[in-house]
Amino acid sequence: MIPVCPQCDRSLMILAYKGIEVDACSQCGGVWFDAGEIEDLLERTGVCLEDPRVAFLTRPSARSVRGKRLCPRCDERMEEHRAPAAAGDAEDLTVDRCPRGHGVWFDRGEFHRLLARSSPSSGANEALAFLNEMFGEALSSPSSDPKA
Repeated sequence: MIPVCPQCDRSLMILAYKGIEVDACSQCGGVWFDAGEIEDLLERTGVCLEDPRVAFLTRPSARSVRGKRLCPRCDERMEEHRAPAAAGDAEDLTVDRCPRGHGVWFDRGEFHRLLARSSPSSGANEALAFLNEMFGEALSSPSSDPKA
């Protein structure tokens, strides 16, 4: 089964870079991390997994609500999880997570914004650099799909 985008219902493409694979939508720019992929990326780039701004991605949370989007792996309605805010955060950030543990969905730029909100000592700058290298221009132009 080819996973489809929870945002725009198009097939996701696989991006692989230095041994890490993610599924991305060329139409809306969203990114799907299968279970374990976020942890792998964060560990490989030195991000502290205990930083509360990223720890919520992999831990159960009482702050979740049932969302509208479907998991690309199991078609179950995903849960919306609000990232912990800190003083100075201009906006709330909410990500979608499969209740069965299949993975996490980020709308365009959400993962970058999440990492950018983390403290410099968390190691998030290295993860941001890795993501910039990985994605490059891959998601910056609209799809050439005739349905667009």
